[in-house]
Amino acid sequence: MGERVTTPQPVSAGGLLDLIRSGRANTRAALQRATGLSRSTVGQRLDLLNRAGWLRHTTGASTGGRPSERIVFDPTHASVVAVDLETRHARAAVLDLTGTIGGDVSVDVERIELGNGAEIAGSLSYVAPSAVRIREGARISGPIDRDSIAPWGVGSDIRARFFSPLVRTVWMLMTGAIIIALAPRLASALNDTLRRPALVGIVGLVAIPLVPGIAVLLIASVVGIPLSMLILTTYLMALYLSQFVVGQRIGSLILPDRWNDGSRGYLLLSMTIGVLLLSVLRFVPIPFLGTLVNVLVAVLGLGAAVMLIRELRPDRSGRVA
Repeated sequence: MGERVTTPQPVSAGGLLDLIRSGRANTRAALQRATGLSRSTVGQRLDLLNRAGWLRHTTGASTGGRPSERIVFDPTHASVVAVDLETRHARAAVLDLTGTIGGDVSVDVERIELGNGAEIAGSLSYVAPSAVRIREGARISGPIDRDSIAPWGVGSDIRARFFSPLVRTVWMLMTGAIIIALAPRLASALNDTLRRPALVGIVGLVAIPLVPGIAVLLIASVVGIPLSMLILTTYLMALYLSQFVVGQRIGSLILPDRWNDGSRGYLLLSMTIGVLLLSVLRFVPIPFLGTLVNVLVAVLGLGAAVMLIRELRPDRSGRVA
């Protein structure tokens, strides 16, 4: 049998654009040599790209004759919006098609690195435990300003100090102490609910999107608006108190079982140990550890609240289960 002859596939307009964008071919003659296409075919492909707005034409250096025409990729033809949503922060940036950020960048991250070819047209202001790593080929047009992560917060304004990690931990300890003082049985019941962490975690994963979804559906009816507001308020309170709930459980696991007499003193001690431990974990310089801790705490805390509400529902006789 003879050898099978394969015919090379014609290069599309997208193929020409890739050659131009990568810098491998920036003139009509170079495109012809790289693709094997005829001059007229290259011209047709370029016409398509020109009409779509993907190209710009510049004049090359003259060597004594007619200056050559250079064809370059136009990165401003379209923009890309990048959004990063976290439990406590939301960040957004507008990039051109080469990945250049056309403005200032302000981020609160655990690690930041600019790879080869990355470009920020403005300044970079960031909060991180370590300095930014800028690889060869990356460029920042404006100044670089770094604030280290500190327990008392970042920035000099009152809002930054008031909601700093250290102050938030103090608020949580105070809130937990009030709950234990006024409702020790509730605190103990939440602690007991977390004895089944796998089940509580599954319930929490389901409840995180389901509860606000139900509240949004209730808003559609005028009668359901008050109930929707009540559900959302309870939902947000449960998320806020999740560190108290999970922290109390962690503390009870650390303390000896013989100390567990169900008293307010024991509950307060276990809660304090657990909440402080969770707060310390957020400052460990391990990438994404703080985010992982926040997510796990939110899932388990919300799951415990949902499980407790289910267990406290009245039975048919009117007694609480």
